[in-house]
Amino acid sequence: LFPPAVSGGIFLAVLSSCMGSEIGAGEILQALAKDRILPFLSVFAPRDTEDTAAARKSVLMTFLLIVLALCSGTDLNEMATFQTLFFLLSYAIINLACFILSIQGSPNFRPIWPHYSWHMAGFGFVA
Repeated sequence: LFPPAVSGGIFLAVLSSCMGSEIGAGEILQALAKDRILPFLSVFAPRDTEDTAAARKSVLMTFLLIVLALCSGTDLNEMATFQTLFFLLSYAIINLACFILSIQGSPNFRPIWPHYSWHMAGFGFVA
């Protein structure tokens, strides 16, 4: 293989993943602000469906937090461990919520995945 093409492909794959994560984090920040989960985030809440300024503000805030974390001098391996822990916790909480809603028989919880069962949600939480 042509080594520069492999290196370029790896670089572009990492860049794409980083940008996707940054945009996704900005959207989560915007959703938290819209739902008024944390009142001090209201500046990031969109005023209507066409409000692109709020989206820009939330992505910019996410970018600034990323730059601050990278410039803090912390080892990247420690930061990766911390990020992985947050992802695993969020998946565990989602599985716990699905498990509880299934056990309760909540009428507004209707999973559409054909292989879903409360056993799998419980196992996903424990694992």
